[in-house]
Amino acid sequence: MKGKCKECSCGDHGKCTFNEEIKSCICDKGYASKNGKCE
Repeated sequence: MKGKCKECSCGDHGKCTFNEEIKSCICDKGYASKNGKCE
């Protein structure tokens, strides 16, 4: 994961994961991904 997570921010309410080089956000309960961040 060399530096990938530095390029990937989902905000304060989610975690970033990579699936085959594609960024996706896993948001905390009650939050939804909007414009690349969990809100």
